[in-house]
Formats: sequence, C-alpha cells, structure tokens
Amino acid sequence: MRAERGESVTIVDLYELVARRRGVRAEDLAVEERAALSNQALRFVEPSFEILEDTGRADSEPIELVRYDPSWPARFEDWKQ
Repeated sequence: MRAERGESVTIVDLYELVARRRGVRAEDLAVEERAALSNQALRFVEPSFEILEDTGRADSEPIELVRYDPSWPARFEDWKQ
C-alpha cells in the first residue's frame, strides 16, 4: 500500500484491507488482531519500534482522555529512567 499510495497510508487502511478480504468491516476485527497488525505495521514504518515490557499500560486497555496532571512530567522522567 505504501509503495502505491505513499506515506498517507494509515493503520486504519491496513485494518480495512484485512477486513475487506474477509468480507467484514474493519471495526469487526478483534482488538487483539488490530493490535498485532499495528505492531507489524509500526515495525515496517519505524524499524527501531519496539514494545517495552512493564510500561504500566495493558495493550488492550482503552485510551482515555483526561485533564492535565501536573505530576506527569516527573512520572515520565521516572519511566524514562
């Protein structure tokens, strides 16, 4: 897809491609399968990409938008170390 359409291709395009081949919608793919597809695609786009163990976030955990927390910079520095 990237060779054909360039860097504008997104992970959603990959989900749709895989789903279309099965005759389903992209949102019907299991969360675990979408995570696996994302990981494969990210390794292709950024060869140094890796998933680190013990980051404190489960792969299947939904992302939640929350208000800014002033403790985040210090927590990030701890995590980075």
